[in-house]
Amino acid sequence: MLSYLRQPHLREARLVYASLIGLLAVNLMVVHLPIGVFRPILLLAVAAIQAGITLWLSMEVKRQPPLIRLYAFLGSFFVLAMITLTLNDYLGRPILAMP
Repeated sequence: MLSYLRQPHLREARLVYASLIGLLAVNLMVVHLPIGVFRPILLLAVAAIQAGITLWLSMEVKRQPPLIRLYAFLGSFFVLAMITLTLNDYLGRPILAMP
């Protein structure tokens, strides 16, 4: 009865889903903690873990050949570099007064 629900890939999908929901709960708890300047660091760490789980398990990079893994890593690194450069440009500009 419902033997298709016991297949290994569905069990892994449920574990990925549960871990991402758990990390979302950790994210919500960190937002409400009075920890000062460490809040953004913890939030970024949790987001990096979530992105890693999504990339490695949900996109099934772990089952791919090494060249595909390399390109997945380089693509993720490129996106992270572009976000970093964009934030650096945005945060480094002076605030102009309205005329």
